[in-house]
Amino acid sequence: MPFAYLDIENPICAWATYRGKLALPPNDSGFVSVWLTGLVRSGDSARYQREVALEIVRSAKFPQNISRLRCIFCFETKNLALKALAWGGDGRNHFQQDSLAELSFEEPIPAFQRFDANWISHSDGLNKSETSWMESYWAGDPFPGANPHWETLCVGNLTVHDVEIRRRAYENLRAFCGCRP
Repeated sequence: MPFAYLDIENPICAWATYRGKLALPPNDSGFVSVWLTGLVRSGDSARYQREVALEIVRSAKFPQNISRLRCIFCFETKNLALKALAWGGDGRNHFQQDSLAELSFEEPIPAFQRFDANWISHSDGLNKSETSWMESYWAGDPFPGANPHWETLCVGNLTVHDVEIRRRAYENLRAFCGCRP
């Protein structure tokens, strides 16, 4: 079963978490993931530009791979997810232990692919006009000289099993809507 950090401060993600069902956007043009909407709302143009560049390389050279802009980011094990808590030393880390949830795929044959997130973490130190690091990421190569930080890109419908995070998502929705107990 995969694990994911769910941003239940985001009302859209909180609603899906409360319902216990994460449905990813259809593969039609114009649909984007909750993660992408959060990235756009953050106003971090450098991260947004990097993701667009990664998507251009993916669609041109690795069209069979799952798009980062239309997926949910998961981890294959709880241990891999907990290792990700150390990511984001630049203050942008959105992983919080209390937002980690166990999920399951609703499809009998789930769609997921694993990539080394070190390529993303270290991209600021790499040549901006060079796309070979992006090709290495999409090829699934481990980043040289570092222990891999595997992230899994998933598509499909997932079920949220953690009752506590679903309860907290509900409370966040009530607060967002101004509902009283």
